[in-house]
Amino acid sequence: MNPEINNEQNQLQKIDFQDQFKPPDELQGDEHSKYTLRAWWSVIQANAFRPFKERKILYERALQFIPQCYKIWYNYLNDIVLHLEKKSIHSKQYQEANLIFERSLKFMNRMPKIWYMYAQFLQKQKLITQVRQTYDKCLQNLPLTQHEDIWIVYTEWALTQASIPTLKHIGERYKAIDQDFIEDISEYLIDKEDFNSASKLYLAMIQDSQFSSHKGKSKFQMYLDLSDMIQSYPEQITDIDCEQVLRDGISKYVDEVGNLWCKLADYYIKLGNFNMARQIYDEGLNQVMTVRDFHIIYNAYLKFEEELVNALAMEQDNEISENQIEEQIDRLEKLADSQKILLVNCKIRVNKNSVSDWIRKIELQSENIEDQLAVFSSAIDSIDPTKAENGSLADIYIKFSQFYFNYGTFKNANDILFKATKSNFKSIEDVITPLILLNYAEFLDKNHYYEESFKIYEHGLTLFNWPGLYEIWIMYITKFIERYQGNKLERTRDMFEKVLDQVPQKQCFLFYLMYAKFEEQYGLLNHAFEIYDRMVATVEDKYKLKAYNIYIAKISNYLGITKSRPIFESAIENFQGKDIISIGLRFSHLERKFGEIDRARAIYQHICQWADPRDDDTNLWNIWNDFELHHGNVDTMNNFIRIKKSVKAKFNLMPTDYKKIKAKVDAGEL
Repeated sequence: MNPEINNEQNQLQKIDFQDQFKPPDELQGDEHSKYTLRAWWSVIQANAFRPFKERKILYERALQFIPQCYKIWYNYLNDIVLHLEKKSIHSKQYQEANLIFERSLKFMNRMPKIWYMYAQFLQKQKLITQVRQTYDKCLQNLPLTQHEDIWIVYTEWALTQASIPTLKHIGERYKAIDQDFIEDISEYLIDKEDFNSASKLYLAMIQDSQFSSHKGKSKFQMYLDLSDMIQSYPEQITDIDCEQVLRDGISKYVDEVGNLWCKLADYYIKLGNFNMARQIYDEGLNQVMTVRDFHIIYNAYLKFEEELVNALAMEQDNEISENQIEEQIDRLEKLADSQKILLVNCKIRVNKNSVSDWIRKIELQSENIEDQLAVFSSAIDSIDPTKAENGSLADIYIKFSQFYFNYGTFKNANDILFKATKSNFKSIEDVITPLILLNYAEFLDKNHYYEESFKIYEHGLTLFNWPGLYEIWIMYITKFIERYQGNKLERTRDMFEKVLDQVPQKQCFLFYLMYAKFEEQYGLLNHAFEIYDRMVATVEDKYKLKAYNIYIAKISNYLGITKSRPIFESAIENFQGKDIISIGLRFSHLERKFGEIDRARAIYQHICQWADPRDDDTNLWNIWNDFELHHGNVDTMNNFIRIKKSVKAKFNLMPTDYKKIKAKVDAGEL
């Protein structure tokens, strides 16, 4: 301690202030001073270092004359608290002090600091009931504007020191002012393992549409906390309907359906009600709408049954336990066997129009005729033909008819197929496909019903669209020509013209070839050449080179090679890239064959702009070089070299073709 302060205190103790500051009630002839704070406060300060008993007498004497003086009461009570700070709380002085506090509040009932000091003093004595009563009296006496500060300290005390009944009593009152306190109470109750009370508060918060967690929890998070509590402590939670709480969550939180079904089953398992748990698992498996939730429930169910088998196996061997084990093993095997059918049922619930899932269910019921018939009927009643997926309703009808056919009930099989024709299918392909129609027409043809087969083809042409018509037209024309050859020339030509008017460009190549071949065999050669001419002008670019080669070959074969020049010239005008080089080399070879050297050279000059001299994979430059060596002169050779350099310079400016380089590396050429 500071020496100066010690000296000052020693000096003050030596001074007898009593002689200088007499209590106002001892002053003769002064009836006014004993009713003033100033007079008494001077005396109290002058006796600040006197023993506590003497100071206490002064406070009491002062309060006889000014009992409503806040300053006297506050310092008096503060002196008492400091004096008893190191005393045992079992001392009688504490009881006397409590009475003084009670007396002070008769006059200081509007002073929050006095109430707070008294409450703190009682808390030190562990007098829970008196603390609560003191805070309650405080709230009754103070104006509403001061309640907030009192509630803060009141609730802090309740959460740290009060008993659970006291806390719940306080919470019921305070939640009308601040709902956030409910959340604090619920967490406190969980810490104290009063899960029954905590669950009630959690449920109230979840059901209150106006409630908002001050700790940032969503209603979903709070519900998961409540469901975990129900799952973990089912025996302790009795004041809420746990099953209904979990079922409400199942209907509301679709992402947690599988887990909530498992929690509900686990709730009954921990209560020892195994049969009810099985009912819950079965109900969940037959209601969930996703494969994920199905597997969650099924795996939990399977684990539950396996653990029961293991638990029974650990018991002592006797007749009763053996029977129980056998029954439990039967349950486990039955559950394992039912997995596939339960899963396909789940998929059907998700999408009742999934034909493949219905067919899978039919196959799984193959050992039970009645069940299989029921599935067939359910599938036909459930599937909307216009919304069928992964197949067609026709697939179900066909299998249903085949089912009756296999058992020899042909009338039923026929009735099913007849009923199928009345369904409103999404498209014609759901009833009949081009392949089925072609098979039917082929069947009629083999049995010599030729015109009937042609009618089937013609009917198919009205049912389907491209590209489904491609095979039908090919088979129709082929079979018709095989049957009548050239006897019905105009009808055949009409068929070809009709298909060429309809067919998409990418599928017309074969029809042109068939038409031209027909004219060659049974019609007029000029007509055939006209068709070839139409073909090279119409087909897709990827077929043009092949079309020109065929056209040139036909012209050369029938009219002589000299007549092919116009075709070559047409090809040169219509091609670019490697195709023009290929056709150009053939054309130049033809001109060289007839001694047309200048025409051949002109062709080389025209097509060389598409040939890269650095990578002469078409061999154009070598052919041209040999040509000049045999048929040219110095001027034409120089011109050849100049053109080659200019073309090479042009390709040097173009981007590198990395794909071509990679292909050569892979082929071992680089």
